[in-house]
Amino acid sequence: MAALPSELVGTMGRRYRSKDLLQERPHAGRVWTALSGRDTYLMKDVPINIFSHFKELILPRLSKQPSPLLRIPVDEIPDQHVLVYKYLTEDFLRLVQKEMSMQARRDVLRATLQAIADLHERDVVHLGKDIIFQ
Repeated sequence: MAALPSELVGTMGRRYRSKDLLQERPHAGRVWTALSGRDTYLMKDVPINIFSHFKELILPRLSKQPSPLLRIPVDEIPDQHVLVYKYLTEDFLRLVQKEMSMQARRDVLRATLQAIADLHERDVVHLGKDIIFQ
C-alpha cells in the first residue's frame, strides 16, 4: 500500500501528523496513530462505501444520544476517507488477557454486553468487521 500521509487536516481544523502504522488490512484500509499537539489519535482509512455508509446512516444514530460505552469518531478527513478516534492505551483483547479478578472480568463483560445492547437499541448491528443497520 501507499505510504501514510505525513499530515492530514480534519473537518474540525485539527492537524494530524502521522506516527506509527498499527495495522494494514487488505481491502479494509489501514490503522495508524497520529499526533495533534500533545494528543495522540487513532486514524482509520476505510473504503469509500464503508465511509459513506457510516457517515450517512450509522453515525447519526450513534450521535443522537451519546453513550459512554460506544466509541465514535471525534473527527474525519473526508477526502481521504479517514475516521479519527481518541487513542486508547488498551484494546479489548489486551485488557481481557491481563490477570484480573473475577469481579473485574464480570464488570468488563457487563459493559461490553451493554455496549452491544446500546447499538441494538439504535438499530445498528456489529458483525465483527461489518456494521449493518435495520
